Formats: sequence, C-alpha cells, structure tokens
Amino acid sequence: MPIYEYRCKNCRSDFEILVLNSSDEDQVACPQCEGHAVERVMSCFCKATGTEGASSSDSAGPSRGFK
Repeated sequence: MPIYEYRCKNCRSDFEILVLNSSDEDQVACPQCEGHAVERVMSCFCKATGTEGASSSDSAGPSRGFK
C-alpha cells in the first residue's frame, strides 16, 4: 500500500498519508489546517546494497581460493 508525501498549498506543511485507491487521492486533507488544496511531492528513497554485518569479501565477484 503506497504512502504518499503531500504539501499543503494553504499552510505549506508537509505530511505523509496512506492512499488506498487513486480515486481517494482527491479527498486527501491537510492534518494541520484540514484544507484540500494539496499537491503530491517527490519522495526520497534509499536502496539497500547489502546485508547488515557483511564484509567486503562477502560481495559478489570473482571467487578466490578454489582449486
């Protein structure tokens, strides 16, 4: 279920909200001023590149030590 970030055009506050259907998006209201003049903003994201505690020798690459 997507959580979108919005900015209120009235009070300029940023907030996140869970939107179950795209048709519900026009009913999103600002939690500060309860206004419906909101715009969706681009969210930041991160990508996990490994597992916790993995060392550099655990990364994929040429195998070593096999005969």
